[in-house]
Amino acid sequence: MACLDTDILVGLLRGEPEAIAKISTLETTETISTTPINATELFKGAYRSKYSQENVKLVHELIDNLKLLEFDRNSAKSSGRIIEELRKDGKEIGDMDSMIGGIVLANAETLITRNLEHFNRIPGLRTEKW
Repeated sequence: MACLDTDILVGLLRGEPEAIAKISTLETTETISTTPINATELFKGAYRSKYSQENVKLVHELIDNLKLLEFDRNSAKSSGRIIEELRKDGKEIGDMDSMIGGIVLANAETLITRNLEHFNRIPGLRTEKW
C-alpha cells in the first residue's frame, strides 16, 4: 500500500501534473492512504490560507477519499523509537515527520514523498519519490 506524504497531497490540491499522474498510477494497483499527521498539516495550511473556508472544504473532500491510517499504540511506539534513535544519532527530522514515519512503518506501507532527505534517515522505512 502507498501512503501519501503532505507534499504530494498539496501537489494534488494545487493541480500539479506530476502529483496527479503519480496518484493516478498508484490508484490502479494500490490502496492509497495518508496519516492523521499529514491530514493535520493539510488542515493547518488550509486554515492559514487566504481562502480558508474553501480550502478546508477541499481538504475534507481529499481526506474522505483516502484511507486514513490510525495513530495507534504500535504507531506511537514506532514513532517514539524513531524520534529517540534519530536524536541519539544527531539526525533529527522533527517530531511530525518522525510520527509520519512511525505510522507508515507500523502499517508496513511505502511513503510517497519528495522529502527523501528526511525520511531516508528512518531505518526500515520504504520510500518512493514522486
